[in-house]
Amino acid sequence: MFKYIRDELLKIEPRVNVLVDVLVEELYGRRNSVNKETLWGCFGDEILKNIRVNLGKTQQCLDCGERIQKESRNKKFCNDCSVKREKQRQREKWHKNKHKYR
Repeated sequence: MFKYIRDELLKIEPRVNVLVDVLVEELYGRRNSVNKETLWGCFGDEILKNIRVNLGKTQQCLDCGERIQKESRNKKFCNDCSVKREKQRQREKWHKNKHKYR
């Protein structure tokens, strides 16, 4: 059954990656569909491959867990958490050295 559905869909759009992207966006993004099992039965391998590739380009923020783009090896926090950590670092630095400012 899944093979037949897959073959029919590939007749409409022969590029598997494009077809999978459209189906995932439609079934997961635009509406809550009951056809997700069929999607996974037809294109599960391609979906997993795309997930692995896409996750390889990202990492999780160490504070909040949000997915962020890998910009460098040193980036470990999203922009919001990075700003919060820098403010906290500045506060601690000021409190440690406040006797110099009085």
